[in-house]
Amino acid sequence: MSTAPRALRAPASRGGFTLAEMAVVTMIVGILSGLALPAIRSAMLRADAARMVADARLIASAAHAYAADYGTFPPSAGYGTVPPALEPYLPENFSFEYKGVRYAWFSLNFPNENNWWRTRSLGVLIFNYTQRREIAEAMYQYYGPNAYWSTSYFYFIYRM
Repeated sequence: MSTAPRALRAPASRGGFTLAEMAVVTMIVGILSGLALPAIRSAMLRADAARMVADARLIASAAHAYAADYGTFPPSAGYGTVPPALEPYLPENFSFEYKGVRYAWFSLNFPNENNWWRTRSLGVLIFNYTQRREIAEAMYQYYGPNAYWSTSYFYFIYRM
């Protein structure tokens, strides 16, 4: 048995964390979150871009179905507006806007196929992301022979 008074003895076990331990844990959590947040943000932008490209495929399918029925692409409509001629070919309540990016459909009809595009009817789907410029790099991965890119707009070109 110890001869020291009870008040001077070291406690057998402590009940909490020291300030230094808490500071180290906080610092580690801060570093890990600093590394993870940019990756999460990038993944979210890529997911938004993939959703918009899926919308473009759906709109293209609807436009081609309309063209099969009427021999030409549907008439143009402004940004954020579903072309009335496409409404029966798209899912109910389909929107031409997604998280601040507005879509527009434009249709060009030519008298013959003697033009630069070599087609009588041309459909152009434009994504206007001037309100969300951070999506531009994520959209760039979809650039290709029928998709054109700029820092504010993305164009999909459809020929008949």
